[in-house]
Amino acid sequence: MILQFTCRFSEHVLCQYCKKYFTKEDMTLHFKSEHLHECAYCKKCIIKEDLHRHLKSDHLCDYCQKYFTKEDLKIHLKSEHLKECTCCKKYFPKDDLAIHMQSSHAV
Repeated sequence: MILQFTCRFSEHVLCQYCKKYFTKEDMTLHFKSEHLHECAYCKKCIIKEDLHRHLKSDHLCDYCQKYFTKEDLKIHLKSEHLKECTCCKKYFPKDDLAIHMQSSHAV
């Protein structure tokens, strides 16, 4: 919700992130410079307050806590932490593959 008030011939709006008032024109500049950040891995513009969540959900390897682009993360997982089941071609954590083979394929 954007709150507005009129002050000396110009209309001001409240920034919902920092609770400061700006003219409509200045709000756009303020928002882009103070509250948006470009993700170093995918180049998306993310609200700074949401950047940590974005990095964790889209770019962080849960096994080794390193960050990657989305495509590099898939490659990294398959080459470093997952192993492909030769029967069903699905990927599993290396430690869980033997359990999967016994329970699903009786091998």
